[in-house]
Amino acid sequence: MKNLKRNLINEGFNLSECINRIGQVKIKTLIVMNKNKKILGTISDGDIRRGILKFKKLDISVTKIMKKKFFYFFENKEKTFNHNKLKKNNILLIPVIDKNKKIISIKNLDEKKQSKEIFSPVLIMAGGLGMRLRPLTNKIPKPMIKINGVPMLERIIKNFKENGFKTFYISTFYKSEKIIKYFKNGDKFGIKIRYLKEKKPLGTAGSLSLMPKNEIGPILIANGDVITKMSPNLLLEFHKKNHYDLTVASINYNHQLPFGSLKIKNNKISKLIEKPETNHKVNAGIYVINKRIYENLEFNKKLSMTELIGKLIKKKKKIGVFPIYESWEDLGDKKNLIKLNNDNVLNL
Repeated sequence: MKNLKRNLINEGFNLSECINRIGQVKIKTLIVMNKNKKILGTISDGDIRRGILKFKKLDISVTKIMKKKFFYFFENKEKTFNHNKLKKNNILLIPVIDKNKKIISIKNLDEKKQSKEIFSPVLIMAGGLGMRLRPLTNKIPKPMIKINGVPMLERIIKNFKENGFKTFYISTFYKSEKIIKYFKNGDKFGIKIRYLKEKKPLGTAGSLSLMPKNEIGPILIANGDVITKMSPNLLLEFHKKNHYDLTVASINYNHQLPFGSLKIKNNKISKLIEKPETNHKVNAGIYVINKRIYENLEFNKKLSMTELIGKLIKKKKKIGVFPIYESWEDLGDKKNLIKLNNDNVLNL
């Protein structure tokens, strides 16, 4: 239990504190206790993501997102449970309690768990011109810009590989030879890489039309200028479990107005709100899309992901949202590049 104490939280935690804590622990399950060490519930990675979608603010009580019905062992009774069945359902951390539901210890069912190989491919969009990062991108494509000595594209691939992905496609256009020369077929990275060579900029969805028809679906798509510590296998599991046609990963973006906002009724001020803050769910540039969607795209025709999503909405397709609470950075300009190199915020 000593190594799992960080998985214990008290009922006074809010959603924001849960996000911070679950990012610090290896097994993504938190156990909620009261001041008397009585177990009140458990919180999984999925519970946190559902809480983010349901509530507009992160200061809501942990008791509103926790599961009050949870698996537990009574002391000296854990052998009566089918451990393999629990692990198969991704239940890896279970409290051991006494008859009063007070915690005695925590049972880790799979301390040596490794990421299983995932056969769905990953498509990384790496064909952009990188205009906002000129002159850095005069000689190399933006995804090859180094962050603390390592090309950003290599960091993106490493995160996918560590989560079980082995098959990669890289969509290239600008300075494509630089990417191909560095990564080649992926052997030295322990993966398989093939390239989709755009003869003209096709947009994120347009490049999907270049995918071979015999590939296994669904496919996970990531922009080549976005790095995150989100586990992409969880995004894929979420997509499959909910039977979505397309899933968009999102981040919370808070915007504070630098002025006081006036609420006006009948030409009179009814309320003055000083520097109000609004919360938006923003496209994170990471997607999962079913094969039956992308294999029917018109070949080699320019199409943005925004346009594709709009068409799918009109066709009443199921489009899901997967909230990211982990670190996420977009290498959009020189300011962000300096931030990443100086602060090493992603610790990748």
